[in-house]
Amino acid sequence: MNKKLLLPLLFISLLFLGACTRQKTDQPNINLAENNSTPIIVKMFVQSDKTAYRSYEKVNLSIDLISDRDLENVLIEAKGINNDFNRSYFNQNKTVNLKKQSTYSLNFSQTLPACNSCFGLTPGNYNIKISASHQGKVLETETINLSISQ
Repeated sequence: MNKKLLLPLLFISLLFLGACTRQKTDQPNINLAENNSTPIIVKMFVQSDKTAYRSYEKVNLSIDLISDRDLENVLIEAKGINNDFNRSYFNQNKTVNLKKQSTYSLNFSQTLPACNSCFGLTPGNYNIKISASHQGKVLETETINLSISQ
């Protein structure tokens, strides 16, 4: 099935499922519309080009977003692969405008440094947290796990 058709169908089915199991509006990941009555629903689908990387390789993330309404100035942030000194080696962000029930796609990429003690980045497992925020409230969060070797 075509990816552009599959994502909206998945979103619509999630909306119907969400209507049956609606969460309480005081939970932190639900942003309310301006009239404070209807939750804003944004679904995010994140994929990395692979799960295992080596020093100096480029990490590529593909992100698809679907919203239940038009939203302007949605901040998409991807941050992670923290070294021993708590420095993030993956740190990307972009502000986007979402259209109701349309898929918005974007890509982030970052080249990894050397995997050694000088950079504080030892071989092992790491993650990248991707979030979508609107007016300072987190709408959706996903985490990608990956491994890095020398």
